[in-house]
Amino acid sequence: MARSRYSDLKSRRSLCIVSSLGGKAHFPVDRDYRAYLKENPGSTEKSTCNYLKAVNKQDKKKFKNMAITGTVNAQCSHVFILSSVDLHYGEKFSNGDYALVSSLRLYNGRGKMTFELRFEIDDVDEMATYDIACEYTIHLESRIAKNFPDVLVKVKKMRWGVSSLHIQGHQEDCMYKYGTAYLSCVGHLHGETAEQWWPEANQLGPHVRQMNNGHRQDTIIDHQNDWNYKKTAGIGEMLASELRRGKQQFEEKLRHFNGLSASAGDLVKKWKIMDRTPRRVGKDIISVYRHNTIPSQQAIYQRMLAEDERFKGSMVPRNRIARFINDALMIEEDQRKIQRAVTESKEQDLQSLASEIAKRRSKLKARLTAWRREQREIMPQVGDKVALQSQQLPSIQLEHERLFLPSDFVEVERQELRLGTLGSEEARWREGQAFDALRATQSVVKTLRALLDHTARHDRQQKQRSRAGDQLRDIIRRRDFRMGTYDVARKAMITLGSLEPGPQSSFPPLSIADTFMKSVIKKRQLGDSHLTDGRWFTMTASSSTPSQSTQQSSGSTKTPPIMSGTQMPKRKINTSRTVKVQPVTAEETAQKAEARSEVKWRDLGKMGKLTSEEMDEWSQESDRVQWFRAEAEVERWREHVEMRLAELLRSIRSFRKWDTVWTELADGVQAGYCAYAKQKAHMNRCRAERCEALLEAAGYKELLQPGASLVQYVIAKRARQPLY
Repeated sequence: MARSRYSDLKSRRSLCIVSSLGGKAHFPVDRDYRAYLKENPGSTEKSTCNYLKAVNKQDKKKFKNMAITGTVNAQCSHVFILSSVDLHYGEKFSNGDYALVSSLRLYNGRGKMTFELRFEIDDVDEMATYDIACEYTIHLESRIAKNFPDVLVKVKKMRWGVSSLHIQGHQEDCMYKYGTAYLSCVGHLHGETAEQWWPEANQLGPHVRQMNNGHRQDTIIDHQNDWNYKKTAGIGEMLASELRRGKQQFEEKLRHFNGLSASAGDLVKKWKIMDRTPRRVGKDIISVYRHNTIPSQQAIYQRMLAEDERFKGSMVPRNRIARFINDALMIEEDQRKIQRAVTESKEQDLQSLASEIAKRRSKLKARLTAWRREQREIMPQVGDKVALQSQQLPSIQLEHERLFLPSDFVEVERQELRLGTLGSEEARWREGQAFDALRATQSVVKTLRALLDHTARHDRQQKQRSRAGDQLRDIIRRRDFRMGTYDVARKAMITLGSLEPGPQSSFPPLSIADTFMKSVIKKRQLGDSHLTDGRWFTMTASSSTPSQSTQQSSGSTKTPPIMSGTQMPKRKINTSRTVKVQPVTAEETAQKAEARSEVKWRDLGKMGKLTSEEMDEWSQESDRVQWFRAEAEVERWREHVEMRLAELLRSIRSFRKWDTVWTELADGVQAGYCAYAKQKAHMNRCRAERCEALLEAAGYKELLQPGASLVQYVIAKRARQPLY
């Protein structure tokens, strides 16, 4: 439902002339409607939602000298206007009730409804949106039972939501209870579809302001009928366009969701059995789409620092060759850290940076000297090149020294130096290095996203914003460093011939744009349905990892390296303490789990300090929210495609039916009537053929075959494209 800005100034003639249509069009009989409003004044209940509070506090002076202050329309999802009622001195629940009931009564008195999709009648519900649905629906059934008992059964089957635009002004709880993005069998709508009629209505408003009530309603009905007719004429092209857009979005969202599922691993088994229905705990709404644990900004930052400094690769060296290559990769990383520090010192000439560079160079020198001794034994054929580099003038800084690994040579040079076997070993370790860089970048980007959300919402004073700015710049530097590590590993694999350089390779080139991440702390924003998180969050799933076959192939070498699988890290369970476990029943287990979830929300829902275990829970909860929101996106776009298919088929049946009806009416009538009826029949036949051509062009020709069932098609399609 939506309201329009038609107004009518008070005058003696305003109420004495009624509409010539007598309630058979969009507006009800004015006398009956006014009697209903007199018996049902506005609700005096106290609002619990910020949005409705703001509506109620609007300036009533703007309604001065106005007999009618606007209208409320009931419309379908494609903005076909079904019914309208006038507003008197603002919007009340009683106005909305009458508009809703008028639209529901359109199908009364026409016999039993038949369903071409062969659904049971009990499985068919109606989905409605209203910008104040959170308050409007609280006592809706009791109001309908009192005033309109004939439609109570239909109203009980209805589900309610709030459109994507208006819900941004509601409390956050409303998003997870009434947000259409998290309601099943809704598909996707534009942010404020219902108000697309407003531009036309606002142009018409000044023209009807001085009219009497009957003439005003007839004029509005004429324009609304014109609007509906034009929508009918273009329904085929509109649905086909929405179908194409939905298919593209669904495929993109499905690829992203599958990547997240593969990255999450065993957690998916736990997540997919969780209840998606929001539930109230105390005063708050708990939902799988909501982040319930929110630590402080400092806690998030410190956790990232600890993880980044102590970050360990997923591959474990267990022999001499493996340790040699692993040490080389760590020396490369130390060199790049010194290079980064030198660059920062040029921007900020600080004594602390100079001291840090000196310390890092000292440690690097000792580490590099020991590694060179090992290199003389394992790679004696590159000794001349190492000696030549050390004799260059001016001398090369430690952070710029080449290590002369196999990846530092082209294929011809590797063959001449007989580095083929060692190059294969390095390629496997570079693969693990790239995977670890992806994983580390994910952690840093999640921290960056959380701090950006926290800064935008809480940091207002100069001191807070200055500290937050320093932390954000540090996180961005760390993100860029990890991305650089990935790029180094990728280029090395290309040089070694173990990776194709194209964008379709298992480790494609990635940019800053690929690190984009939608917020998992803030509620869903407008436009999120058209945005997808960057490829950094799914690359760990699609990237090839050292597989069992790879490890077995390394056994053909004289000193085969033994590697651990490059999987997401798992926290070790502390087994130092022995605890006696008492047997408990399933009911007790469920009660304890419920209690833990409530305590978790109550204790951790506010910004504050958390333990390391609770910070780990926060990180996993971020992954869970990201996964569930991605799942909802896939579901809505899949529903969007299926609904557009159903609507296109329904449009074809409707146009074919009108073709038949007008053809029958052309028989046995006067020549003029016959010509008019045949013209209407031809018009509807052309529209049906146009819809069929659009459906066939979209790739759904099989649904046009005799006996084709959309239900069976959808079932088979979903079986071919499962989410899990």
